[in-house]
Amino acid sequence: MATVAIHNPESAQLPTTLLIVLTALVAFQPAGTDVYLPSLPAIATEFHVGPVGVQWTLTVFLLAFSSAQLAAGPIADRFGRRPVILAGQITFILASLVGALAPSLTWLIAARGAQAIGACCAVVCARAMIRDLFNPDAGAQVMSRMLGWMIVVPVFGAALGGLLQQSWGWRANFVAVATYGAIALASTFHWSKETLPFERRTSLQPRELWLSASQIIRSPTFRAWLAMASWSYVGLFAYLSNSSFALIEVLGLSPTWYGMSFGVTAIGYLIGVLWVRRRIALFGLRDAPSVGAALAVGCGLVMAALAALEVRHPAAIMVPMFGFMLAHGINQPCATSGAIGPFPHCAGTAAALLGALMAAGAAPMGWLIAANHDGSTRPLAFGIALCGLGVAASWLLLVRKLAPEPV
Repeated sequence: MATVAIHNPESAQLPTTLLIVLTALVAFQPAGTDVYLPSLPAIATEFHVGPVGVQWTLTVFLLAFSSAQLAAGPIADRFGRRPVILAGQITFILASLVGALAPSLTWLIAARGAQAIGACCAVVCARAMIRDLFNPDAGAQVMSRMLGWMIVVPVFGAALGGLLQQSWGWRANFVAVATYGAIALASTFHWSKETLPFERRTSLQPRELWLSASQIIRSPTFRAWLAMASWSYVGLFAYLSNSSFALIEVLGLSPTWYGMSFGVTAIGYLIGVLWVRRRIALFGLRDAPSVGAALAVGCGLVMAALAALEVRHPAAIMVPMFGFMLAHGINQPCATSGAIGPFPHCAGTAAALLGALMAAGAAPMGWLIAANHDGSTRPLAFGIALCGLGVAASWLLLVRKLAPEPV
């Protein structure tokens, strides 16, 4: 199978068709979560469970997504990116259709787990493909471009989900997601080529995998970027898994208005990725997230203060979250590129470890907030504030000291 030629790994130029494919790949995860978020209260009502019960549909997705990456990354390093991507997309489509027909919460949770396995194959391989083609600085710029295009999914996905929920119910959301998967599959099949040359493919021998994983985990650079990426992602997941209950049940928004409000906060993410794309050459990969760290902690503390004062208005959640999402848009491409950058020989394994460890910290936070749901916005706001503090501490104490600028 032909591979994409790497002419200049220091240049962030990429064919438009390949950029579209990569964008569609990383969008599988938000497509699998954001579109059905307005339906969480309705799903809970239909299956007669509370917030903690319906939380399983997100938690299982997250756990399956994180654990499957540990297999998808090494497999992609051994057999190439393209076959893993195509298999993952087919799995995602079939699982989405099962979810649409699920007769019980158990079936829905199982379908969500299979969805996550398919999505993780797409996301891990997209991250690894960027490292196949570019050095860390250029990769961060490409990542920011890709994430900037991807923002269409969270901006419009939740709004679409809200409209589908009010018009046809939550099952229509799974049909819509399956349709997205089919379009992405066709695009990948026609527009993508293999990016991993045969001479750079690694063994699937357990000893070789263990050596690669050990080398990655022992790296202070990887651990520093992992800490910052994890706190930022945990904050995002906390919002994903609990905002529908806070805004729909507590503050009285309709599913449609909730979807639109989610899209507004997601625009902050777009601003962040656009900012870092233009400024990373000036600040450098290590120092650019200083702006994101300051925003994350500031906005988190503002949200917590408003909740503590019992300000019961959607803006008390949405405005600070807009800033936190902007910070996430700055932090995510830098942290992803910085963590994977030192490991071009096993980029798939590095991407898998990064994603799995990030997700491992997100599930407990989502559960903690759901378990403390008390009819107010305090659990969500305090959780976001804690994550903002974690982002800032990670940059100050780890990234700034342990993550050298790439050369």
